[in-house]
Amino acid sequence: MRRKSRRQGWCLAIFTTALVWVFASLLNTAYAVVLSANQLPDDLTGSAELLQEPPDTQAWGLNTVLRKPNADWTPISDSVLNFSFDPSAYWVRFTLHNPTDTNIRLILDVAQPLQDYIDAWLLDGNKSTVQSWQTGDRRPASDRPFLYRAFAFPISIAPDQQIQFIARFDSHDGLYDALPLALMSQGSFFMQKDREALWFGFYYGAITILLLYNLFVGIATRERDFLLYSLYLSCFLLWNLAFRGYLALGPLANAPILNNIATAFFGGSIFITLIIFTRRFLALNTRMPRTSRCLLFLAMAMLIPVVLSTLDYYAFAFQLIIPAAMITMLTVLAVAIYLSWQGLRTARIYLLAWVLLIASAFAYYGRVLSLVPSTWLTENALNIGSLIELLVLSLAMADRIRSLKLERIENQSYLFERERGMNQELKEQVAIKTRELKQLANRFEQDSITDALTGLKNRRTFESTLEQSVRSKDRDNPWLCLALIDLDYFKNFNDQFGHPAGDVLLTQLGQLLQRTFQRSDDHVFRIGGEEFGVVFRTESSTAIKQMLHQFQAALTVISSTTDTTPITASIGVACVLNGSDVTPDNLYVRADELLYQCKEKGRNQFLIERIDTPADQ
Repeated sequence: MRRKSRRQGWCLAIFTTALVWVFASLLNTAYAVVLSANQLPDDLTGSAELLQEPPDTQAWGLNTVLRKPNADWTPISDSVLNFSFDPSAYWVRFTLHNPTDTNIRLILDVAQPLQDYIDAWLLDGNKSTVQSWQTGDRRPASDRPFLYRAFAFPISIAPDQQIQFIARFDSHDGLYDALPLALMSQGSFFMQKDREALWFGFYYGAITILLLYNLFVGIATRERDFLLYSLYLSCFLLWNLAFRGYLALGPLANAPILNNIATAFFGGSIFITLIIFTRRFLALNTRMPRTSRCLLFLAMAMLIPVVLSTLDYYAFAFQLIIPAAMITMLTVLAVAIYLSWQGLRTARIYLLAWVLLIASAFAYYGRVLSLVPSTWLTENALNIGSLIELLVLSLAMADRIRSLKLERIENQSYLFERERGMNQELKEQVAIKTRELKQLANRFEQDSITDALTGLKNRRTFESTLEQSVRSKDRDNPWLCLALIDLDYFKNFNDQFGHPAGDVLLTQLGQLLQRTFQRSDDHVFRIGGEEFGVVFRTESSTAIKQMLHQFQAALTVISSTTDTTPITASIGVACVLNGSDVTPDNLYVRADELLYQCKEKGRNQFLIERIDTPADQ
């Protein structure tokens, strides 16, 4: 009986072992879920599989992973992988099948710019490599499949083809940021990235405008608050550009390790500049001196991870930055609450600005530490919160300007009262000086266009007036005339009677010309020496001769009053009609030629010539 019982026990053990072996074999030969390439799920949860590579083993290659039993792979429970601080490497795979009769082009988007190393393979049904990539933010940007701030892998599937995508994710020193995985069509990918670029363009544009505004105001007013706030904004902007992967595409495209260093360096610098700005803006040295010293100690402590970041201790630097940043934000929040409760208006606006930023920062760092789920909201929490915080804090800076102005007005009210009378007196003196300067300017202007001896307009005015007259038209007086008048034998007169007598004669001649040509559109000039010019309009050549005969008769009167030899003049007159193509220079040259013809013919005469044909004839 005892033997029979023992035999039954052995049989049961053998049967149980066989069942376990069969079940394990079934698990080992099970295949992962095959995704239909034309009907993609909303995310890869349950469709992609994850395999952990222990940190204490030699790095696995693709062949090693392909030999791993299917039982070692586990379906991912979230399309956003979050390993946080972990020295292991991780493998991800999924299988796709194209049931259609056309090629299908997909893109796997790994929307994490700070992933250090990514090795990926595309395998066909025979496990042969179709395409492979080696990329990551510690590798040159030229190694990326697309020039994109994160990492995207193109997948092309032929009709009725089944392929497998496998990727290995590894870190430099054990720090992973969340890895969002999304499989989508090429059209959806590029449309999504266009919207993303628009959002980031708006975001960085707004921060840049705020930065420049506060910087210029700080330089103009010499207020350190604005300069410190500009420094804080600069650190935040540079950190965000590095954190979002834009520095790795631009200035640091050929120096990828520097992008990691910049992320940690500016990440710590944000809180250092925040502390310095807060102490100054809320005047903590006088209002809360002990708290001010504590914040200063935190700023000095934050220098340690900032220095470590320059030595490329990336994970260790963030292990120090994250707790120090949380302590700093809690302290700043407590200070703002306390001063707001004390009734400080500036602190209330400051508190409003920082509540959202601190909440968004806790959401972000909670995501890094796996304390909160990784979603689009938590991934972009810092961007959303920081933008609102910067806008509200700019209002606080504006209120700061207002407070400073009110304070200065109160302090200077007594001085303003005393200076009011002085200002009034100063205004009167300024008005007097202004009138004197205006009169002086008018006199200088008049002197610049007037001949000092005769009081007539000078050659400078002559040229501009002649040009304007040639361009103008007058239906009542269609003849435009230029008369050049030169005294005969004036040099002999000067030699005989002296230059003072010559000056008197020139003055009398100028007065005579003004009396002769006195209509509103007649212009008399002293061109130089004893030569005078007259620009005038008249209705006919007969009228011109009458005016010149009248002038010569008046000139004879001058001669009789000076008891000298008769004073005569030679006159050349060139005329054009309205609409002429003759230029002012041509008119002047012809009048001058006529003048010298009078000289050659014996002087004391005038010549008149019409030198053009109207353009409309």
